[in-house]
Amino acid sequence: MSIATLLSQSRGEDRCADIIDMSAHQTALDLTIALLAHQRKKFSKRLYANGECHFCGEDIAHANALFCDSYCCEDYERLQKQKEISGLM
Repeated sequence: MSIATLLSQSRGEDRCADIIDMSAHQTALDLTIALLAHQRKKFSKRLYANGECHFCGEDIAHANALFCDSYCCEDYERLQKQKEISGLM
């Protein structure tokens, strides 16, 4: 028997391969879960037209509009970026 064969048997190299495979599988699973959570979080941030400005709450004449004017839209986007930077989102 060679030294390499003895070392591989004593170290349990076959068992290590299984552990490495399980670790790689777990890492891929964790990554998939994180990506799905990110996509769900991104989807939940989507705004829908409800007849009111999403920033100030005023009624909007246009049925498909999200904000009453460009100022509210800019203020809303700025606030969302600040929340994201500060970790509140």
